[in-house]
Amino acid sequence: MYRKFICAVLLLTCACYGEFESRISSGVSTNLNDDWSLNFKYETRIIEQQDCFDYNSGDIGFSYKGLHENIKIGLNYKVSNQLKNNQWRIEQRPYGYLTYKNKIKSIDWSNRVRIEYREFDTKEDLWRLRNKFGFKFPYLYKPLKLRPYIADEVYYQFNDQGYSKNRIYGGCTFNLTENFKSDIYYFWEKERESAGGDELNVLGLKFTYYF
Repeated sequence: MYRKFICAVLLLTCACYGEFESRISSGVSTNLNDDWSLNFKYETRIIEQQDCFDYNSGDIGFSYKGLHENIKIGLNYKVSNQLKNNQWRIEQRPYGYLTYKNKIKSIDWSNRVRIEYREFDTKEDLWRLRNKFGFKFPYLYKPLKLRPYIADEVYYQFNDQGYSKNRIYGGCTFNLTENFKSDIYYFWEKERESAGGDELNVLGLKFTYYF
């Protein structure tokens, strides 16, 4: 039953229109001890209409899971460069998050609350909250640990704008080797109507090496 549900979600999101973008990220993660880990990720993006890389970012941080077996918290710092109107614009973004995970029979579910401070070099800084709720389903192919998931993420800005956009995700995680894990995903993003109502379709691929 869950497979039919995933297919329905993906078909509905793929039927949407809007700008198309590709994202590729690679990262490393290492356990410092039983509770703490250090993580780093580098990401690039390419917009279909521009046919060039217009974005890159680096993201480093620590996560901690010693509070409770179902809870993980983290503190990160991200720096991004984005090309707009032939000018590279820099954003610095410290952020923290709390993720709660649990199970419904064989299905894992999680809710992540993330608070960001976005510091721009060309416009006013702002605080933003992101809430992502999702499900991970049983393995489709155990040798590769191929596992589908779906999620929904809501964005809220602490200024006059308030609710700003929503994302619907669908994808699969899988292991290339014991320590080398990947994630292929698609998400559809919709801005609130008063902000323009723009839509974005994103196809992404993540690679993370754990050691």
